[in-house]
Order: sequence, then C-alpha cells, then structure tokens
Amino acid sequence: MFFNIEMTKHLEIEPRYFGAQLKEHILSKLQQEVECTCSERYGFIIKVTNVDMDNLVGRLRDKEGTAVYHVKYSAIVFKPFKGEVVEGVVEACTKQGFFVDVGPLKVFVSAYAHIPSDRYFEASPP
Repeated sequence: MFFNIEMTKHLEIEPRYFGAQLKEHILSKLQQEVECTCSERYGFIIKVTNVDMDNLVGRLRDKEGTAVYHVKYSAIVFKPFKGEVVEGVVEACTKQGFFVDVGPLKVFVSAYAHIPSDRYFEASPP
C-alpha cells in the first residue's frame, strides 16, 4: 500500500534562481510539482522524503537561458492493489451504495457488490 520509491524528474529553472538559493528552490519546485499528484506507474505521490542534492547536474538551454536539472529523489507513494484490504471513512450513503475516503482515493462500493452475508447495507442512517 505505502512504498518509499526512488524516482527522477527534469526540472526547468529560470536564471533568476541561479545562486546561493538554487538548491532550496529546486526542492521547493520539486515538492510543488510532484506532491499530491498521481502517477500510473507509482500511484499517489504523497511526500518527497529525500533529494540527492550532491549530484545535481544542470544543462543550459540554448537561446532561453533556463537550465534543466535532472533530479533524483525518494518519495512516499500510496498504491493500493486489487484485493487489498484498506481502511477508510464512509462519507456518504445512497440507495446504490456508499462512498468511502481511503487516503487520497474516493471509493464507491455498490450495494450490489459481493458483501459478506454477515454484513448488511442500509441506505438510511441507523
């Protein structure tokens, strides 16, 4: 369900950020671009945990003045798998089923789903 994955990203940095605060700007821009996003391969990227600042290499773009940095980082991701049991909070009930918040996911469980016989579903609150 939760994994710590190593990933890479190319970040384009404007010349006004070149200087003493470059690494802080790269970290901030990386967090803004990847946190709270979804990747088909990795799942929901929740938090950037580590950035390899020691091996940053930037390449200047001709005629633009910007630099593109290849950034290696680690992040905590949420990727549920089919058949996995997850914990959630029921948010709404309808006659057709109910909605559950499971982390960043909104899950709909149909009233016609294969609910075990020792459980039951009522659309109205108890």
